[in-house]
Amino acid sequence: MVRNQTFTSSVSAAVSAELTESLQQTLAAPNLRRLEDAVVLPNTWRGFALLVLAVMVISAGMALHVMLAITSFQARQQIAQLEQQMQIIEQRNAELVWQIAQHTALTQVRSRALALGYDVPQERHYVIEAPQVMNENRPKPTVTTVTTVAPSFGDRLQTLWQTLQRWW
Repeated sequence: MVRNQTFTSSVSAAVSAELTESLQQTLAAPNLRRLEDAVVLPNTWRGFALLVLAVMVISAGMALHVMLAITSFQARQQIAQLEQQMQIIEQRNAELVWQIAQHTALTQVRSRALALGYDVPQERHYVIEAPQVMNENRPKPTVTTVTTVAPSFGDRLQTLWQTLQRWW
């Protein structure tokens, strides 16, 4: 296949002329002229170095901002997990307190004590003076035995009734 070089070169020259003209018209717009005046690309190697340094500082700031945002997000996630663990532990503590309250109720303790053979003492033994404190001149301590009888149900009811009458 044979190409016509004159035809392609004339077409490409026409297209290139149109593009150049349209670019010049676009740059001629007032807004772009103002931007071109405000932002001037450097012409010297020092200006170029300053531009590169400024871009690097801005990029470092943006990278630091992203890293801080990620760290902050991870810290918030960890706080949420710890709060959830704290709620679970508080719930378990409440369950333990309830179980302890069930096992340490006075009726439970009394029934277990009675099952183990413990009972309310009927006699009390009082020691007047401790033996290691005694002096030879002092008399020997005496042990007194006092017998107490647990009040009956009727006596307790009568005492309760008298208390209510006094209160009323």
